[in-house]
Amino acid sequence: MQFAFPFHRLAKYTLIFSCLFAISSSLAAQKSETPPREQIGTCLGKPVYRDQIRTESISERNMDLNQYFFGPVFDRYYAEHQSILEPTPQEIKAFITDMHKNPKIRDMDLGNMFQTRGQIDWVKTQLKAPELSKADRQKLEQELRELQAELAMPGSSDARMLIIVWKLDRHLYKKYGGGRIRLLKMGIETIDATHKWLEDLEKQGYFKITDPELRTALYFYWTPANDNDFVTEDPRIIRESIFEPEWLKEMNADEPLTAKKP
Repeated sequence: MQFAFPFHRLAKYTLIFSCLFAISSSLAAQKSETPPREQIGTCLGKPVYRDQIRTESISERNMDLNQYFFGPVFDRYYAEHQSILEPTPQEIKAFITDMHKNPKIRDMDLGNMFQTRGQIDWVKTQLKAPELSKADRQKLEQELRELQAELAMPGSSDARMLIIVWKLDRHLYKKYGGGRIRLLKMGIETIDATHKWLEDLEKQGYFKITDPELRTALYFYWTPANDNDFVTEDPRIIRESIFEPEWLKEMNADEPLTAKKP
């Protein structure tokens, strides 16, 4: 009996292998043709790439520059200077007392208490997870402490952040020689001092932007070209907003009275 080789199967397998080879070759070609990500800078030792910075609009671009450069630098600087930037409980209480003179702000903070309780319950549930890593547990425990402080004193979370920013602005104003400030709805921001601070941090290697246009965009907010009617160098306004805000004067005025109590 003569063996008949199944040529129809050979043709079938040949077709399959040919297709697979073509597909793999195509994928390999696509992979090799994919251009490498273009690095446009570094921040705290981490690379920042062009595809991370949106350029469809100025607001999106600025938001991403803040996210990948200004924000991390601010967090690192705060960590390095926490002893002078972190508010005391007395400062937070005085700030909230002053803010709650506005009934709308007071009612809003009190209205958020229900949401805060829900967040506390959620964090407590997450802490019961057995597979929780040590880092995640520490992060959740810190979040729980902050939420409990917020519940005990409504408005304390916002007050803490606003005081940190105020302390940073006062610190920069003293360190970098004053200059212009910008009046905001919730406080102020130093302009010239912040510009010099960023330049100083850039020289120290905190961040670097190799794209000239993006570097200019990061600094533009702190230049005279971005000034408006809310920018001032008025000594009285600077004194009252940076060195003698109302809440701080009231806190300092209360200290001698508190000391006299038995």
